[in-house]
Amino acid sequence: MASYHEILEIPTLVQVVEAFPKDSYYLTNTFASEGETFTTDEIEIQTKKGHRPLAPYVNELLPGKVVLRTGFTSKTYKPALVKPMRVITRHDLKVKQAGETLLNPKSPEQRYQELIVKDLSELTDTIDRRKVQQLSEIMFTGKTEQIGEGVSQVLDWGFTNKEVLSGTDLFSNPDTDVIEYLTDKVQEVMDKSGRTMRRVLTTGKVARTIVNHPTVQKLIEAKKETLDVGDLNQRILPEGVIFHGYLRQANLEIWSYTNSYTDEAGDEVSYIPEGTLALLPDGQPFEFLYGANLVANENGDFVFAQAEIYPQVLSEVEPPSRKLQLLSRPICVPVNVDGWYVAKVL
Repeated sequence: MASYHEILEIPTLVQVVEAFPKDSYYLTNTFASEGETFTTDEIEIQTKKGHRPLAPYVNELLPGKVVLRTGFTSKTYKPALVKPMRVITRHDLKVKQAGETLLNPKSPEQRYQELIVKDLSELTDTIDRRKVQQLSEIMFTGKTEQIGEGVSQVLDWGFTNKEVLSGTDLFSNPDTDVIEYLTDKVQEVMDKSGRTMRRVLTTGKVARTIVNHPTVQKLIEAKKETLDVGDLNQRILPEGVIFHGYLRQANLEIWSYTNSYTDEAGDEVSYIPEGTLALLPDGQPFEFLYGANLVANENGDFVFAQAEIYPQVLSEVEPPSRKLQLLSRPICVPVNVDGWYVAKVL
């Protein structure tokens, strides 16, 4: 059996963290890719906003002509640190855990191994959920707010493809032309970024309002529109994801996502704001970058650890305990700030 010392080795803990199966979070898996892990805690972020220049024509006897990087915005940013922690005390190692029997009690070393693995898994889940929250926040607000104990910073990406409908423009109005609205917004994003919107991501209520809307149903009855719902037994997916149908005229798939997280105040917050939809392209229009974590090495010198998640174990003499914590500096970045659209329609 591995000793306490072997379990606490950082390379071993890193391997354990990396070996955990990733939580199948729909938003991050579908719409975000994993990008670069930087060597310092500050990272350089380059985002694109419209602007698609042509290569210039130049006489073969003349030098090349400079093409300015006017379509890109570069920012240096220090992502806020996330640092979830668990404390392991002597009490945790002596008390019989759930699943043990009186005839086969586990030794403190066995309990310690299981606690380390369980705590690493659960703490990793909290970081994964923070990444989903970051992605949903930037997707629906165009901003990243990192607010916590000793940290308060907001990164505004300059996202302008958003609006709040009111009055007779709302989708709750039976006379609102839903297909025309969605088609116009698809064209608007194409004009700005060249990206083609393929799906609507929204709440269950908004999705049902779209597919059951009187203006859509009239088009279907007149055979000017079709609604392909596919095999619902296969398209109702885990984690609160539902495929509601494909609108051929708008060339859009309608998806809803019902899931939430618990914020610092203990309230349940939906990843998708009520009454809101996002028009999104194929592929992964967002990317996660990671700043390095400042840690002390075996000699007590401060160094940057280049890792998406870096585990630490800290020992306390009085009261005797060990603290397991994970360090990570994730930041979600849009590939093209003009590449999607958000609207509050209900």
